[in-house]
Amino acid sequence: MTPDDRLSGLVDGGPAFPRVGEGFGNPRYDAAGMSLRDYFAGQALPAVITATSAGQHRPMRDDGLDLVRSMARDAYEIADAMIEARAALSASKVQR
Repeated sequence: MTPDDRLSGLVDGGPAFPRVGEGFGNPRYDAAGMSLRDYFAGQALPAVITATSAGQHRPMRDDGLDLVRSMARDAYEIADAMIEARAALSASKVQR
């Protein structure tokens, strides 16, 4: 997976909470939901913030990002790693 793939949303794990079919077919109520990548990043972000505040994590800021954006980037890197691990586990189950 390249950084471009991650940013373009091509590899996002699919919808986290799809609502397709609810609302009796009314398109106003059908929604794909947030991506699994966004959900995982949202779950990782509080830990990144807590660890950074406690001095246990130092986001890399050599790319010119401020601290907040660096923490957000780190949360998405964790989310990407979780999606990659999930795909690898799924692939290993299929091969058994």
